[in-house]
This record gives sequence, C-alpha cells and structure tokens, in this order.
Amino acid sequence: MPAPEASRDRSEARRQAETLLEQARLFADRRRRSVAARQALRLSPDCLEAYLFLAQGCRSPFNALAFYRQAVEAGERVLGPTILRSEVGYLWQRRETHLYLRARASLAQTLWDCGQPDHALRHWYELLRLDGSDHLHVRYLLAAGLLELGRSQELEALLRHYTADAASAYFTWVTALALFRRSGPSAEARHALDAALASNAQVPAYLLGRQPLPRHRPRAMGHGDASEAIAVAAINLKAWRVTPGALDWLASHIQAWFM
Repeated sequence: MPAPEASRDRSEARRQAETLLEQARLFADRRRRSVAARQALRLSPDCLEAYLFLAQGCRSPFNALAFYRQAVEAGERVLGPTILRSEVGYLWQRRETHLYLRARASLAQTLWDCGQPDHALRHWYELLRLDGSDHLHVRYLLAAGLLELGRSQELEALLRHYTADAASAYFTWVTALALFRRSGPSAEARHALDAALASNAQVPAYLLGRQPLPRHRPRAMGHGDASEAIAVAAINLKAWRVTPGALDWLASHIQAWFM
C-alpha cells in the first residue's frame, strides 16, 4: 500500500495535469491539444483525460485503441478496486467516475470499429453492470451489436430486461429485423416493422440509402427526429444489409405504409 505522502504527491501531480488540460480544451488545433496532453502525462501518468485527448486526435481507430486502453487503466488506478467493487450498479452516482465510464464506453466502441466484437461486448456488458441505470445508453449499442452478430438469445434477454425501452426507436428497429430473420415477412414481423416506423419513420431513408449518413453522428438527439434516425440507422445498417431480403422487405413495406 503506498505511503500517504506518496499518495498526496500523486494526487497533486494529477491536479496539475488536469489544470493544464483545462487550458488545452480551448485549443482548436488538435496538434496543440496533443502536445498539451503529453505534457500532462509527464506530470501524471494517471491523468485519464490526457489519454482521451490523444485518442481523439488520432485519425484511425486502430491508432486510438491503445490510448483508450490507457485511459481506462488510469481511471481504474485512480478510483481503486474498493470503489469499483462496492459501487457496482451505482457507479454513475459518483461524479469522479463519469470520465472513467465514458472512457470505457469509447474503448468498447473503438474495439468494435477495429473488428474485435467479443472484446467490445465484454466492455458493454460490464458498463451495464457498473451503471445499472445506463446513463451512457450503451444498451442500444449492445443490442445492435448482438443483432449484427446473430446472437439472438442474448438479444432477446437484453430486450426483455429493458422492457421500458420497448417503444424506443433503438429497440423497435432491432426487434423488427430480429423477427424478420426468425420468421421472414410474417405478420409478427410486419407488426414489429409498423411499430418501428411509428417510433421513427425517418430511419428507412438512411437504411435504404435515400439519404446519406453523415460522417459524424449528431451530438444531440430528440425522439422521432432526423438526428435519432441517423443514430439508429448508423448502428444497425450493417445488420440490415447482410440479412438477405431485409432491405427489399423494408422498401416494399414502407411504400404501402406511406400510401
């Protein structure tokens, strides 16, 4: 166990590094932000946000992956095993955990983008365990991931657990495709697709390529609007594309639905 003096020294070094980053947030130039982040890490290797600065400055998710891992490791060092064990399910209630949970969510998404889905799923499941209320909405990413991977039993269990979200666009569009995969264009699947269209009727434009998906997802989202449609389509597009007949079914259904 570290001596109290050493622990105080590390905390002070971390505070100095965080102060340096507060100034760096004002920089529009990524290079300047990266330089500041490296200076912060020389002060304290436990400065989680510095690793996030470096990750966000990378042009490729493969380059960002190591920085996100280091951010999560730094967060775990600072929080310590006692908090991570004792606050399971309620970790978001401590303000000092927010950045750690966000870093872990970024790591999970980057692992997914880098073609490591099993590792991404493990982090998403762990985030749901640590933050039972799921303030970062990782359940939607997990549902889309399970759908894409064809892990239907896990997906069904997740949807059952979050029944309060059954009418959300994130879950209705997943449910519609899951039912189409299971039983084709059945009455049950058509009913589910009607529910998906009722939750957000703008999603098909992006799934069918009639509207291009923007390079970056919108930061703010409403319910039933274009920003939500973009987010839903972006995380589910591959699953719809790889499912034989799914997009043709969707196209024919919406033609009748909007008549």
